[in-house]
Amino acid sequence: MKLGFTERILIGSLLLVVLLLIILVKTNQQPLDVNNKLKLIPSLNVEQGKIKYQLSSHKGQWFFSEDNKNTVVIFYFWATWCKPSKTVLNILNDLWLKNDSNKLKLVTVSLDSYSELVVKFMQEKKFEFPCLTIPTKILSEFKELEGIPTLYLISPSGEIVAKYEGLISAKKIDRVVKKLLAQTNHS
Repeated sequence: MKLGFTERILIGSLLLVVLLLIILVKTNQQPLDVNNKLKLIPSLNVEQGKIKYQLSSHKGQWFFSEDNKNTVVIFYFWATWCKPSKTVLNILNDLWLKNDSNKLKLVTVSLDSYSELVVKFMQEKKFEFPCLTIPTKILSEFKELEGIPTLYLISPSGEIVAKYEGLISAKKIDRVVKKLLAQTNHS
């Protein structure tokens, strides 16, 4: 059976369409997510009484404020060279270990210039909670931070309910966190 010119064009066009469909299906298996690309830009600010952030951890994972809805969040700024920071970190680690990680999130932000120092410190202390790093430019634009250590307590609704600067006692943190955790049980 001999195919005419029109039939050959039709079959060729059909094969081309099938090939294009295969290519489209293959490329759509992992679509380019423009929003995901945007999330990989570090940011930190306060909007309407809520801390908004997109920062990476010392392990390279990304953390986003919107992931902490309906949880109590301790947001803590510190540095390896600051003795009060290290004291509070030990208190926070104990608090974090004794609470349900689905209800209480500990987000720490190191102000150290070298992430290697942070990684070494976190490993030596055997801290498992995330420690986020922050580019200097973004830190300089975050006017709410006046010194370290600084701790923010964030309610399950995302509101900043307390800010503590300097050394803070375990009792004080524990008391406020317990009140906030009680709110998660009623929501």
